[in-house]
Amino acid sequence: MPRLVALLLLVAACRTESGPQSIARIRALAGTQTVAWAGITVYGHTADGELLAEDQTDAAGIATLGVAYDSFVTLQFPDNERTLIITTPAPPEGSTLEVYGPTAPISPLVVGTVHIDAPLLPGATSYEIDIGCVTVTRTQFPESLDVTACSTNFDRELDVVIRAFHDSGTTRVFDGYAAQHVPLVDGIGNFAASGWKTTGPTLPLTVGVANPEINYTFYVDGNTYAGPPVVANQAFYYDELDIESASMRARIGATPAAQTYEVRGPIPTPFDVQPERFLPPIELSTTRAGDAFAWNPAPVTADRVVLRVIAKTVTWEAILPADATTIALPISIPDDGTTTLSYFRSSALDPLEVYSTTIVAPADATQIATTEISGLL
Repeated sequence: MPRLVALLLLVAACRTESGPQSIARIRALAGTQTVAWAGITVYGHTADGELLAEDQTDAAGIATLGVAYDSFVTLQFPDNERTLIITTPAPPEGSTLEVYGPTAPISPLVVGTVHIDAPLLPGATSYEIDIGCVTVTRTQFPESLDVTACSTNFDRELDVVIRAFHDSGTTRVFDGYAAQHVPLVDGIGNFAASGWKTTGPTLPLTVGVANPEINYTFYVDGNTYAGPPVVANQAFYYDELDIESASMRARIGATPAAQTYEVRGPIPTPFDVQPERFLPPIELSTTRAGDAFAWNPAPVTADRVVLRVIAKTVTWEAILPADATTIALPISIPDDGTTTLSYFRSSALDPLEVYSTTIVAPADATQIATTEISGLL
């Protein structure tokens, strides 16, 4: 009898007034990690914002809701000064949708200290010190930094990159770098740079578009390091580090419109930036009525469309099928800020994985093309 009563209660909890019923299973995860995030509020709702169900994720990061087959789920993550809200279609019954939000707010575990010294570079006015998951800017040396667990690999070693810059008007100019793999001995690391380098081994790069803005990111022991600026379509990497792979991001177009192309591969994979890699520009057409947003369909071959709203206290990302032209929230968000409408095309897309656009990174050999347009709310 208790089992029968429990089953009846579950059926009643999953009953809604909007179409056939389905059970949506959602797992909330922190950043790109596989760390479950408990206590996240999850809403099940229709495209026009009608609330169907509500739940909170358990210790395993799982929430289960009764929804309609064509409904949506919205997750509400805490994220520093503003809340991050992610909306996406509910998964098919019998499957689990994994939603990757921001990195969970945890106290970093300090495992040591690294002492850094370097001669001041003539003309440079600032120095970016990157030790993996922590980057700081300083104007002089020596410098000592706490080393947290996320910056080290399994044997408690870390990689340090120092990038020197000076300002020329509103432009930050790269002056040189120093890099080294630094072991921690009894929790203490020492990096004494003897000099500065302005170049390194060449990264094969072919560019067939005018005036692109190109940036590289290097992946080392699970951490990311910004590459040196690409000048005149010439790129190089830090050969002092054991770089596993690199991602290249090229951007064309002028604000508020932009088109980007991103690709990742092992060093030194040749990257090719050609016009056909990019999606075409789109026009601003987003409108708002209360907490409902609509936009015109764009003549773009894409896999997803993302509406991103950045308000004073909230960031909302609606990650939707490419043919979507409207979405509404079951909760209210402020009416101050900006909207960005983006279309994504990816060579590898898992329908049961959704990443916040603030953390998405392509896997090796994956290509991502994006076109976007921004405007005021």
